[in-house]
Formats: sequence, structure tokens, C-alpha cells
Amino acid sequence: MERSKIAVLKFGGSVLINDESCMRVIHEVYRYFRKGYRVLAVVSALENETDRLIEEAAAITGPRESSFLPFLLATGEEKTATLLAMGLERVGLKTQLAHPYSLSLKVNGPGLDAKPTGVNLGHLQNLLGANDVVVVPGFVGIDEANNLAVMGRGGTDLTALFLAQRLQASVCRLIKDVDGVFESDPNLSKKRLKRYNTIHWDEVQSVAKVLVQPKATLFSKEQRFEFEVAGFGKKQATTVGPYPSDLQVYSPSPPLRVGLLGLGNVGGGIYRHLTSLTDLFSIEKVVVKHAGKKRDITVPKDIFSTQTETLFDQPLDLLIECIGGTEPATFLIETALELGIDVVTANKEILAKSGDRLEELTFKTGARLFSSAAVGGGAPILEGVKTLTENNGIKQVDAVLNGTCNFILDKVAAGKSFDQALKQAQDLGFAEADPSLDIEGWDAAFKIQIISYLAFGVFLDVRKIPVEGITSLEEEQIRAVVKNGKAYRLIASCKLENGEVKARVRPEIIPSHYFLAGARNETCRAILTPEMGDPVYLSGKGAGCWPTSEAVIADVLDIYRLRSDQEIIKNVPEYPPKGAGSYLRN
Repeated sequence: MERSKIAVLKFGGSVLINDESCMRVIHEVYRYFRKGYRVLAVVSALENETDRLIEEAAAITGPRESSFLPFLLATGEEKTATLLAMGLERVGLKTQLAHPYSLSLKVNGPGLDAKPTGVNLGHLQNLLGANDVVVVPGFVGIDEANNLAVMGRGGTDLTALFLAQRLQASVCRLIKDVDGVFESDPNLSKKRLKRYNTIHWDEVQSVAKVLVQPKATLFSKEQRFEFEVAGFGKKQATTVGPYPSDLQVYSPSPPLRVGLLGLGNVGGGIYRHLTSLTDLFSIEKVVVKHAGKKRDITVPKDIFSTQTETLFDQPLDLLIECIGGTEPATFLIETALELGIDVVTANKEILAKSGDRLEELTFKTGARLFSSAAVGGGAPILEGVKTLTENNGIKQVDAVLNGTCNFILDKVAAGKSFDQALKQAQDLGFAEADPSLDIEGWDAAFKIQIISYLAFGVFLDVRKIPVEGITSLEEEQIRAVVKNGKAYRLIASCKLENGEVKARVRPEIIPSHYFLAGARNETCRAILTPEMGDPVYLSGKGAGCWPTSEAVIADVLDIYRLRSDQEIIKNVPEYPPKGAGSYLRN
């Protein structure tokens, strides 16, 4: 999707409590990435890290402050930024770490209380254009002598606002450990508080000068540039700007009650995420197929079971399906929807075979079915199709949707036999023990069927889609194509032609410089051709525990936001809906 919007997100020590809290930050960054933003993440040191560094310095220098202290303090932000960049890379986001020196982020004033004055805007814009996310250590700049200087307590707020203003970002949000600006500190008060929906710059100085750095607020006022203050994962925020105060009684949402199906690679990743988000989710039940399977996760006995019939013995708000296969997963998803329980799944086979039935249930009960990870894993292909369908309409989609085939084709082209390449793909986790769905093209067929339904509103019978896998190719055939500067890729396509939706999956010869030829290993790529305008190019990791579980948890957090904002629509009166398919329209 076109990423013309920029979101600047600031994460301070109140949310960066330890190394594990970086995952919460990744969730927030991924949320904006899949909404079509280019993201600039500005981070501070982990909680209490700056104080620890000051104590270390004092042990060397005594009461006298050294001119080198800013260099030491900057290591706190640099460590956090590096950890975050590593985590973002792991979930499949193209990430760049940008140091203040590389950005020419200039400051003036005292070395421990400086103010930003300039930045190499062109370079920063180029970094954002070439990456999904750019991570910047906050708090730190370069002074006139080309030495490091810091911007005082809370200086990461000022860094974020300064860069957002220079970039004219669409969103500038300061993520805090509270859900916005309150009339008093909600962490210290037990009374029912009121939260500001909007607040004027001057009032922030009086009611929240600890929450938001005063220098940052003053800069925002001088530049007439508004910003938001919000808690992690929340939709609503306090907007700070030229507004009168708007206070409302605040009622925090209780954690969503979750049932989890499956504890494999993806399910295990989801379980770890949920156990670090106990303020948002409560795991009520975990159901697996095999109790004795070796796992590196310990689940409390009172919520662990192999009996699917116990899944709905307790009230649930949300079912997360990671168990795989079509049964009992289909039955359990249908049961959840019939009970009005929201569902998140990455099960492409179920959606391809039973999507029309599941769609009908969502419209009858008002429950939601989210499934972004079913196609492309961490690559936002479904989000791109959804956005383009709503804005311009789609004529055609051409995509590489199966990483196993990418890997095998490239290895065979390099000289390995098909069997050797397949074995290596299995050893590396790119292929299942039974790879038939992948190499025979059916995995891609399930995915293009889902895409075609979302794009054109027509539910194709997947069994009638022409499918040809890479098993039809000869090894020498693959190598000969490469020698001619071209490549084989398993291309899945769908298009609207003379009022009829057509789809197919087959190996195709394409020039090596062509966008789809660049899909390597687990990478998925797609070209979306709109009714009007230029094609949209999408790319990202389409497989693996971390990219897939991140896409699943993004759906889970979307449902939390919708429920907490009381946006669930119940008892929709008419089915089927008009227009394009909607069961993937989250």
C-alpha cells in the first residue's frame, strides 16, 4: 500500500521497563505499519537506566559533572534503540537504526539541557522512504563542537516532537504508562478520574508537567503543532493543541477473556505475547491436540486441556485459533461465532473452504472474524487489498505467496536437486514434514481465493481454481531459465474480467529484475493493480513464528480496541451484504 503518511511514536522509560517490554513497543509500531504509515520510533533508555548511569559516573567523578557525561548517558538510549531494531527485524519489518550523528540532529545550549535546532531532513525522509520503520535514540543530539549533548529529563518527548514537526507527520503520539492526560495521576489516585479528550498547551503545563516534558510542550505551542498522549494499545488519546479542555469520566476496560487453540510455533508465540499483556487479556483456556508433546511453555493446569468440549465451559470474549487443520478448528470457530465470541485465525484452508459460512455467522451474530495472518503472514497483503478496494477498486492481483517454493526454485537453480532443496527447506523450517500443499500449489490457491473474495466479493470454489505446482517443472528447465536472466516463481493471480472473477496458480517465467522475482525464502510479494492509478507493491516475511504471531496479535489488539471503545455492531439486519467480501475487513 502507498505509505504517504508518517507516524512518529515516542516510547519512554515508563513503558520500556525492561528488555521484554520491547515486544509491546513492536506491537504498537506494527499497528501503524499495517495501517499504511511509515513509522519513526523514538525511544528513551529503559526505566531507571539513566539514573543508574549517572550513579556510575558519580562513582568516578564525585560531585563534579564531567563534560563526557552526555556520552555515557547516550548509551542508554542507544541500547534500547538497538534492541528494538533487532526485534522489529525479527518480526519481518524492514528497519533502519539512525544515530543522531547520521541524522545531523543539531542542538545548542548546555550539554545536559540542550534544545534541538536542526536535522538533515532529506536524509531522514530517504530513510523513511526506503524502510518500514526508522528507530531513533531520543534525548540525544550533536552540539556545535560536534560532541554529544542531551536534552534534559524527558528529552525524548522533545526529540519526537521536533522530528515530527520537521517531517510534518500525520501522527505524533507519546506512548505513556497511562491512557492520556488526567486531572490527576491515575497511578496515585483511587477515585474515579476524568481524562482529557483535548487539552490546551498551557493547561498541560499545569496538570501534566511530569507526564510531558515542559520544553516539549512549549516547542509544540511555538510551532502550533499538536500531538497525542496515550497508553499502549489504546485507540483513544488526549490531543494536546489549541483546544479548550474537554474532560470525560474515565472507565478503564477490563481484560478480554481469551481461549487459545494450539501451542505450536505460532500458538506458543501468541501465548507468550498474551502473558505479557495481562492488563489487556486474561487467558481462560488453552486447548491442544496432544498433551504430551514437548513444549518450552508451561501452562497452568487449571486452564490447560486436550478436550475441545471444555473450551466454552467458561465465558469467553475472544477465541484465537492456532491449532491448524480443518477439524476440529472449523467446528470450534463456527461455535464461537454462533455464541457471539470474536475469533482470530491464520487458518487459510478454513477461510478458503468455509469462508462463506463463517461470513454468514458474523452477520447473524455480530461477532467478528479477523484473519490478517492467513495470507502473507507479516506482510500486509490483505490490509493493502482492503484499503485499495475501499478507495479505488482493484482490477488484478499478482502475487508470490509461498516461501517454500521460492526457496526450492532458487536452490535448484543454483545446482541442487529438487529433493535436496526440499530437504534443506524442511531442515530450515521453510517447509512442513508433508510439503504437498506447498509444492503442489494448493497453499497459494487457498490464499488467492481469500484475496479474490476480499477484492471482488465473489466466493470462488477453491477446487475449481486452475492450480499447477512447481512439481511440474524439470530441474534443467529451472536452471536454463536462470542462465537467460530470468527466474521461475509460483505466481497466484486473480482478476475481474468482463464481470467474471478468475483466479489461477502456476509457475511463471519472469525477468530477474521484476518485482515478484525478488521474493526470496519466506518473503511474500504482491502487485495490486487498481481500477485507476499506479500499481501498489507489497512485500514482507510471509512465514515463520515471529512474523505470523505478530500479525495474529495485531488482530487480537484490534479486537481489544474495538471492544473497549464499544464499537461492536450486533444483530446486523441484512445478509448477505452488498459489495465486496467483508469477513476479512478488520
